[in-house]
Amino acid sequence: MDLRLWVDPDPWADAPTATPPTMEPTDTSKATVERKMKFSAVLDQGDESEFVISSEEQKQRWLENFVRQTGVLPLEQEEPSTEQIFALLRRVNSGGAPYADFSVWLPYGKKAHRTQKYRSYIPVMGGYITKEIPGPGSFDQWRASFRAYRTAMLMLDILTMATCVAYEAHVEKLDRLYPGAWHLIVAADDLGRSEHLVRLRVSVNLDIANGTKEPMGWAVENPWECLFRMLVKDSSFWAEQVHVPANAWLAHGSKGKPLTPAEAVAAASIQGGINAIKPDTESTAGTPSSARRTRNVRRREAKRKQAEAEGPTEAKKNKGDSKGKGKGKEKPQACYAWNNNNGACAGLPPGAACQGRVSRAHVCTKCGSVGHPSCQCPQKDG
Repeated sequence: MDLRLWVDPDPWADAPTATPPTMEPTDTSKATVERKMKFSAVLDQGDESEFVISSEEQKQRWLENFVRQTGVLPLEQEEPSTEQIFALLRRVNSGGAPYADFSVWLPYGKKAHRTQKYRSYIPVMGGYITKEIPGPGSFDQWRASFRAYRTAMLMLDILTMATCVAYEAHVEKLDRLYPGAWHLIVAADDLGRSEHLVRLRVSVNLDIANGTKEPMGWAVENPWECLFRMLVKDSSFWAEQVHVPANAWLAHGSKGKPLTPAEAVAAASIQGGINAIKPDTESTAGTPSSARRTRNVRRREAKRKQAEAEGPTEAKKNKGDSKGKGKGKEKPQACYAWNNNNGACAGLPPGAACQGRVSRAHVCTKCGSVGHPSCQCPQKDG
C-alpha cells in the first residue's frame, strides 16, 4: 500500500479510525494469481525484462476467437502456451514488433520451457557461462515453431491466416531454392521479423507524413498485417540477405558455410571477425555413448589403454615386433594343382582364377612368375 494512504490509528480513541475513502481495497485473489516471467524464457533471448501472466480465462477467450476464424481448435503441437501468448501481447502493446525468437518459442511451450529452465550451465569464477540456444536447424523445425507462432497471431488478431500462409510459403520456397543455405534463410527470417518490420513501419509513417497515400490494408491501430505482406514482397531485402550471398556461395563451389551480409562485414572490418557479433551457443551434438561407437573405435581404444598400461619400453617393443605383419604383407600361397598340371586347375591359362576349394595364387613355385606353372618353368633343370 502507498505510504501516503496509511493512517496511524489513535490507541485512545473509542472506535478504530475508518479507512480513508481514497484507499483502494487490496485484491488478495489477484495478487496470488498473478505471476511473472522473463521474456528471455519464452519470447526473446536478448530481453531480460519481466512481464505479468494473467489467468487462463483470457486464453480461453482467445481460443474462442481462433475458432471463430478457423472453425476448429488448434492442434496440440500448434497451440502456444499461456506464457507465450502474454509475452507476445505485452511486446505488441508496448509498441514493439510481434517478434518471437524461434530458439525459445517452441511447440509444446510448457514442456519446452521446463526443459530450458532445468538446463545445467558450467560454473566459472565469478558466475556462469552464458550461452544462447541455437535456432531451428532445418525448415521442418522452423515450421513447427512458426505454426505455434501463427496460432498466437490469429488468437490476438494481429495477422490473418492468409498472411501467415503466404509468409510460410515464402520461406519454404527459399529453402527449396537454396537447399544448402538454410543458415542464410533462418537468419533473414529472424532479422525480418525482429528489425526490418520496424524499419518498414517507420518508412510508411514517414511517407504518410509527407503526403504519400497509405498502402493498401494499412491500419494505424494494427499495422502488422500490412507490414508482413510488405515484408514478403520486399525483394530488395530478401535479395540482400539470401539471394546474393547464396548465389555467391554457390558460385564458389559451395565451400564452407555461407555468410550473411552482417557476418561478411564483420569478418572484413571488425576486430575479432564473426566471433565479435556471434554469441556462444550451446552444443547440439551430444557425447557419443559406448554403445554407439563402432567396433574398430573400441578396439583402438583398448589397444591404446593396453599400451599405456605396459609402459613406453614394452609398448615400443611390441610395436617393433608387429612391423611387417600387417594385412597384405605375407607372401600368398601358390596353387600346386596349377603348377603340377593336375586337379581342378590343370590346363588353366596364366591369369585364370583358381578353381580349388581354397583360392590360391597361380604363380610359379620356382621363379615366382605368373606367366607359367612350375612344370613349364625354364629353371626346372637348373
